[in-house]
Amino acid sequence: FWPYVLASWIGMLPGAALYVYLGAAGKAGLQASGGGESSGRSPLEWTFFAVGLLATIVVTVIVTRIASKTVQDTQAGQAAEADAD
Repeated sequence: FWPYVLASWIGMLPGAALYVYLGAAGKAGLQASGGGESSGRSPLEWTFFAVGLLATIVVTVIVTRIASKTVQDTQAGQAAEADAD
């Protein structure tokens, strides 16, 4: 049970972080465009937003690829075991 919980948490964490980050960046963008109160963000803060978004996307893609490869390897191993029986 606990390995499943840990693996699920690790697998879902990058996606959840991406959604939270996109929400925060969207709110900041709306405020800057006049859709909300004035944000007064500096170019350096916008640079950090962009770098953070890029890093979150990269981590999400990497974790997804690792998980997909692990699932494929597991399925291939199970198929090989079934053929050997």
